[in-house]
Amino acid sequence: MNRNVIFCIGISICLLSGCVYWPIPHSTINTYQFQGTVVDKNKRPIENVRVFVSDLPKTSVSTDSEGYFLTTPSRSYHCFAIYTYDGIVQHFPDRHITDGKLILQKPGYKELAIAIQQPPYIQLGSPRVGSIKLGTIYLKNE
Repeated sequence: MNRNVIFCIGISICLLSGCVYWPIPHSTINTYQFQGTVVDKNKRPIENVRVFVSDLPKTSVSTDSEGYFLTTPSRSYHCFAIYTYDGIVQHFPDRHITDGKLILQKPGYKELAIAIQQPPYIQLGSPRVGSIKLGTIYLKNE
């Protein structure tokens, strides 16, 4: 069979199955960007606290001398996607989904795990999602 016929058959199958194949490289958000300030029980800023999303090590940052942090956002990159008419989306390779915990660690302090919301799929053309402000976070001494 010639290539044009095979291509036309493939497109027909995709259209008749209710799926749209999107061969455009794109990315989705794995986790939001978080910002806040870490202090002790006396409300003094704590420097060098490691802050990261539990299973996304590339999001790891340390607090500055004022206890402030701003995590690095994490994205998954995809070669293509399949969209169905009922709203189901499948990306290839698949999106990395975190277990939803922001971890704060520093020797001499109790580790703190904060539950975070899973981000929805952000479609192409959607407005940029800003960082989530957590405010002041208190770490307890061990």
